[in-house]
Amino acid sequence: MFLQLLTALLALHCTIPTISASERSLTKALQFGSTLDDYIQFSPDMSQVKDSLTVCSWVKKQLTGTYRTWFSYKTSTHSYEILISDAGIYNWIHNIFNILRRAVTVPLNTWTHQCHSWSASTGTMKTYYNGTLIGSKSVWTSVPIEEGGVITLGHDAASPHNHEIFGGQLMKLDIFGKVLSSKEIAELYNAGRCSDVEKKHQEVRFIT
Repeated sequence: MFLQLLTALLALHCTIPTISASERSLTKALQFGSTLDDYIQFSPDMSQVKDSLTVCSWVKKQLTGTYRTWFSYKTSTHSYEILISDAGIYNWIHNIFNILRRAVTVPLNTWTHQCHSWSASTGTMKTYYNGTLIGSKSVWTSVPIEEGGVITLGHDAASPHNHEIFGGQLMKLDIFGKVLSSKEIAELYNAGRCSDVEKKHQEVRFIT
């Protein structure tokens, strides 16, 4: 069912020449609608990202508002184990938030690169927009991400509120099992949407 939904939501965005004109690599984006039913949910294995992680994606904001949520991870303990919106207001780990809407301006219908990192060893979460760190905050140390939860793409854990519907596009969403450095995140952004630079971190690229 998930694969069927995924296929239905795919929108073509990059055609990259490779060996010849007849052999091309296709990179696609998820296009979300603007109703309460337009989201994807699945329950992944979080064991390899529970102690440190970086969530990155190219994000195209297409609806006005600051609460548009493109990534949510809800567990039995925390409704907002991880929560990320498209304009800086939602940056959560372990139900602890860092509001950064005044630190960034996200235009409509423009691709932005967004990353959110955290580790149990430091207890620090960091938020990056277009390769630049816009904010950080201390959370808890020595507390891993809870396993057994549900990831929602395109909404705030299927919230009943219309103002949290994402309604935009996501491309190259990855969850890495380590905290990417500022240099590594800048490299992902500078390489652009149609590169495959994220494969440099393939050994820790557990959810993609």
